[in-house]
Amino acid sequence: MSKHPHLTLVVSNDLSCAEPRTGRDETSLGRTLDPYALRVDLPERWRAYVSERFGSYEVAATFFGVTGQTALNWFEGLHRPSADKLLLAALADPDGFEAHFRAPYLGQRAA
Repeated sequence: MSKHPHLTLVVSNDLSCAEPRTGRDETSLGRTLDPYALRVDLPERWRAYVSERFGSYEVAATFFGVTGQTALNWFEGLHRPSADKLLLAALADPDGFEAHFRAPYLGQRAA
């Protein structure tokens, strides 16, 4: 039996590739996102996300399968998460993740 938690991914494709996109400027993301700003801002944005969503570094450490020290570093805004932890958060908590990470960089989604 695996000791790792299982993640179930549910995908909803509300917009097909054939449909026109609306609600956002069609410019390249590379022109609207600053990679340096993303890198610099990520420790603080991640700190805010894990603090709000998990409440304690112990709970976050358990969920993400990291050491207590790693989670504590996140809670203090000292380090960025690795890509797999960031992706896990995005897939397991899409609404919370979007609230912390999409709006600051791409604006709110059209309702």
